[in-house]
Amino acid sequence: MPPHGFLRSHEISALYGIDRTLGVADTPSRRLINQAHQRFLTGTEIVFVMLVRSAAKPNEALKADSHGMITGGVYIGNSDTLFEQATELSRRLISLRSPRYIPALCTCRRKSTGHFG
Repeated sequence: MPPHGFLRSHEISALYGIDRTLGVADTPSRRLINQAHQRFLTGTEIVFVMLVRSAAKPNEALKADSHGMITGGVYIGNSDTLFEQATELSRRLISLRSPRYIPALCTCRRKSTGHFG
């Protein structure tokens, strides 16, 4: 089961309009994540794990998972540049393929314990 932050960010994106958020770096959900980090998580290292996925083309069927999806990229880190790179790949895949896409998954790692939560 995905972490609550993952689910909530998708709910916010759905309310705003999923077609207005896919492949876009500056969205209300991303602004809320950034604001929450600045306000409440100062001193906590955030590690983002971003998966860019899309529907497989017919010639990619052997690479696809059981849902017919392929992973176009995996981005792990905490920089805005990394997020922008993942967003750019998402935008390119959306323009080339079906708009089926699974947005970023965000997890936190506490500096003091090294545990994910």
